[in-house]
Amino acid sequence: MLAKLFIVALSAIFIENVVFVKLLGVFPIFDEHKRIKTLFNMGAYVALVMVLSSSFMFLVNKFLIMRFNLTYLRIIIFVLIIVITMKLLDILLMKLLTKIHNALKNYFPYVITNCAVLGIAIIIIDRGLSFFETIAYSFFSAVGFTLALILILSIKEKLQFCSVPKAFEGAPILFIAIALLAMAFMGFSGIKFPV
Repeated sequence: MLAKLFIVALSAIFIENVVFVKLLGVFPIFDEHKRIKTLFNMGAYVALVMVLSSSFMFLVNKFLIMRFNLTYLRIIIFVLIIVITMKLLDILLMKLLTKIHNALKNYFPYVITNCAVLGIAIIIIDRGLSFFETIAYSFFSAVGFTLALILILSIKEKLQFCSVPKAFEGAPILFIAIALLAMAFMGFSGIKFPV
């Protein structure tokens, strides 16, 4: 069981990184986050939403969609589950943990528009992972998402102090650096685990 969890973690964080390999959830990389603490908070919120919504989607898929042959409605149902999960989580945090809610409320637009939450759920369903593997894969995908954001912030900070040709200043050199980083992560794809 522990070995399976380790394989799922490595796969979700590195081999199938949600940002660099799957190209999902790249919207927040273009925002001007200045602090790593901000990215950790956003990553924690994404992890919470991803685990909860993937768990609900697993159950809805197993007991509703597959039982009544509603696969043509899967995307619509999953999007509704994500929105409902986030709204319930927002209300719950606002009522019970006001301080945490105030720290996380700024990330609501990033998470609600983040296609990584939906993409990971679809990947999980298509692979036929168990409920425990669904929770682990969605959590570690959020860890990989946070890792990607931190790496991109580090690249942005490093590029501020580098001399770059005039034609490559700003977004072009950032895209080149991100592409090189994505190629490095895709190098992990040669590693195959039975997930």
